[in-house]
Amino acid sequence: MKKVTEVKAANIITSKDLIQTGAMKQAERQKQAIKVKIDENLKTVSLSFANNKILILSVDEIPEDVAIYAMLHGFKQKLVDAAAISRDTTTGRTASIDDKYDAVVEVLERLKAGSWNKEREGRENEGGLLLQALIIKVEGKKTIEQLKFYLEGLSSVQKAALKLEPSIKKIIDGIQLSRLSKDVNVRDLLDGLDGI
Repeated sequence: MKKVTEVKAANIITSKDLIQTGAMKQAERQKQAIKVKIDENLKTVSLSFANNKILILSVDEIPEDVAIYAMLHGFKQKLVDAAAISRDTTTGRTASIDDKYDAVVEVLERLKAGSWNKEREGRENEGGLLLQALIIKVEGKKTIEQLKFYLEGLSSVQKAALKLEPSIKKIIDGIQLSRLSKDVNVRDLLDGLDGI
């Protein structure tokens, strides 16, 4: 069982503090040591630290005015992040202010329609290849929720290593191969290398 530790709000370093002190690189290193999980049903945010300490913040513990401000701050970040595009995805040219505006409008409309994230094309990719491979590997001995929770606890390096494990890699290769269009001839693609 992991130990739960409480931290007073005064001990929390904000992104504004980090920018003012020029410690963004340090924050990036710290972020790798912290895993964050949002549980919409329980209305909680859990932070799991690499030292096995966990902090849990519940909306019910926050005064209403602070909760509203936090919500509005989250919306602001979501909208500003949408404008943080450097290139037009269709032309490859530098994104104009109109491109940035359009990106923000798309996110704003999606939020108003009740969706935080953009719907992905091809829902068969949901959960990623590693999750799909683990589902096949465990053959029903674990639930999808158990596997997702397991993967959330792994670092990106651990996930990469798991993908390279021979039995998992074989399953992933099979999934990717099954997705290839039957119209694509890999031999022709390789032969095309001679023409460049």
